[in-house]
Amino acid sequence: MSNQNIDASQQDIDARIQEFIANIQPVQGNYESIAQQLQEFIYQLIDETRQAERVNQLKNSYALILEKFSSSITQGQKIQLLLWLGHKYEQLGEWEEALNAFQNVVDQANIEDFYKQKIEALRWIGHIHVMRNNWDKASTSYEKSLALSIEHNDFEGEAHARNALGYFFFEKGNFNKASTEWENALELAEKINETQLVASFYTNLGILANVQGNWEKALAYYNESIPRFEKVGQRRNLAETYHNMAMTYAGVERWAEAGGYYEKSYQLAKEIGDIRLQATLKLNRVKLYLAINDLIYAKAFCQHALRVFSQLQDHLGEADAFKYMAMIYSKKENWEIAETYFEKSIGINKDYQHPLGEAESHMEFGRMYKAKQDIEAAKAQFEMAQDIYQTLELQKELDQVEKEIDNL
Repeated sequence: MSNQNIDASQQDIDARIQEFIANIQPVQGNYESIAQQLQEFIYQLIDETRQAERVNQLKNSYALILEKFSSSITQGQKIQLLLWLGHKYEQLGEWEEALNAFQNVVDQANIEDFYKQKIEALRWIGHIHVMRNNWDKASTSYEKSLALSIEHNDFEGEAHARNALGYFFFEKGNFNKASTEWENALELAEKINETQLVASFYTNLGILANVQGNWEKALAYYNESIPRFEKVGQRRNLAETYHNMAMTYAGVERWAEAGGYYEKSYQLAKEIGDIRLQATLKLNRVKLYLAINDLIYAKAFCQHALRVFSQLQDHLGEADAFKYMAMIYSKKENWEIAETYFEKSIGINKDYQHPLGEAESHMEFGRMYKAKQDIEAAKAQFEMAQDIYQTLELQKELDQVEKEIDNL
């Protein structure tokens, strides 16, 4: 009897979604409102605990919408629809689907009229390759997007491309090049008076300031971003900025403010259906739970994030999750399991050329050995972190590691 009820419920969901799609009127420019309505409708029908089912229904529905619109729209409108589909798939963490959609835009946008869409698609192909740690492919896509923007005197496209390259250099640990690209992008955005872009670039400069140890300057940048994102209604960017503010407060152990901004960010991430950001937020809250010694919540949040990053093939996300799992087991004084997780984290960061993540794992590994009273092993880990921080020119982190070594 219970199986029949499940089948009936599923049939009812399918029928209601098909009815919703049947009533859609293919009008140019209403893709975003249709997507939002469809997503909210599916989320009402399917409980948040059944996330995989939600995503599958959205994927099937988007394919049906594309088929329905394609029969009655121009080539330019079809390209715009493919671009929209790419963004929706990327938000859901369906990166192969997103890459296919964006590549279709690149392939179909060869006519001069559609260069803007091609610039955007190339940039987002680069973003996805960064998230999958395919650095060479990401760099190639970003450079193509930048070159096409400059060729067409497209200042907005150039600002976006320089911002993307800044992110690329940041992830690779080249903070000077990241700063240069972001400052240039901000100058371009202010020149063309693009509020959303200005806000985004202030956020990125805030992230850089935070990594370089200037948390007050970071918060000042974020506070430049927030009212601008609110003005233009950019909820995803707003969620990411709240997340960055939470991490900044956590970095200086102001846990109450950190918790408040984590919660603001998580609620927005849930509303917009951003799977990766939700996982990132859960992982970063682990630090908060470790600080108050709540290892049960810390482990639960960490395991959830690890599952999502694994599904998304987000290797650097996995590396970060392994680091936090190691810290949890270190708190439990389960040294052997902690060592295994630290080694996994360091190995992945090395494989995918992420020196900052590697250094952070060495630091925490050293602290584990210090707690275990293995002074020689602790010193070795701290010195490996020290070498990386010197290469990255991160003075705040160098001061911390030198203090750790002095206290051994």
